[in-house]
Amino acid sequence: MEVMFSNNPNNGFFDIKQFVGFYGEISDLEILIDNLDKKVINKKYKVKKYLSYNKDYFDILDLDKPFLNKKIEDMSKCEYKLMLLLAVIEDKPKLIVLNYFDVGFNGKFKRKIIKLIKLIKASLGINFVVISNDVIFVNKVVKHVVVCNKKIIKFQGKVLDAIKEGYIEEPPIYDFIKLANEKGANLEYTLDSKDLLKDIYRSVF
Repeated sequence: MEVMFSNNPNNGFFDIKQFVGFYGEISDLEILIDNLDKKVINKKYKVKKYLSYNKDYFDILDLDKPFLNKKIEDMSKCEYKLMLLLAVIEDKPKLIVLNYFDVGFNGKFKRKIIKLIKLIKASLGINFVVISNDVIFVNKVVKHVVVCNKKIIKFQGKVLDAIKEGYIEEPPIYDFIKLANEKGANLEYTLDSKDLLKDIYRSVF
């Protein structure tokens, strides 16, 4: 399930960490949250059975009001995930877990998802746990990650440090930086392409 939630996270960890990246199996997450729920959806109904129109949310996700009249069983997988996320948000839980939610969305739309969940955190106070293999996506949402294996926490800290220490696989952008540095560029390691371009510019001029 791509979207799960908890109305009562029984761990003070989430009192100080509002956005957390998690690397591990979903079963490993039980060491932080042992009371996750899933929203039950009957796909025979229309979207409006589970959520109401919110212009701000719909605009961010490029959805229009007629989206509410769609029959759930006729939706694409990505549309279904967006509907499910909005339906869970409408219930206003304490914590939402996005479990590989970003799979199937392109980079441009992932930025829209990030914009939405940051708005939700700011306006409703809902905390988020993000599980994803896309370290670029994770880094844009969170600054703190937890790496877990067999319910043992192996690492807690910043995304860049987790990569440096080998707990998270290096992304393709690192390959470029390594190659450039081998040629004397002396670039800083980053996950942000804009920061990389600025660094390249500085190294040239």
